[in-house]
Amino acid sequence: MSEIKDILKNLIEKKITLEEAEILLKANLIEQVGDLAKLDICRKVRTGAPEVIFAQNKNLQMLAGIISGFLKNNKYAIISRYNEEQKSYILENYNNSDTYSVDINDLGRIIVIKET
Repeated sequence: MSEIKDILKNLIEKKITLEEAEILLKANLIEQVGDLAKLDICRKVRTGAPEVIFAQNKNLQMLAGIISGFLKNNKYAIISRYNEEQKSYILENYNNSDTYSVDINDLGRIIVIKET
């Protein structure tokens, strides 16, 4: 039986409360991006703070896969601690797009890619 079905079964059988079921279901909203990363795609819903992609020490292929995976489920991606090569890649691939806009804070080393 799937983990979600187990949670719902336990809820129906009153083995867990509605609040416990909600927490367990939200915890299962992690998306695996190959062997690169686990994205907490509903972190903002669960905690009030959005997921941030930590770019430091990631090569372009890794970062591209993570950003792509994140944008499949969200209307934005926040990238922190980027380097100049990563910044250039993001600008080339997302800034001139009809789908996305890019905001950069060089002092804080944060890039926000937003769906337009």
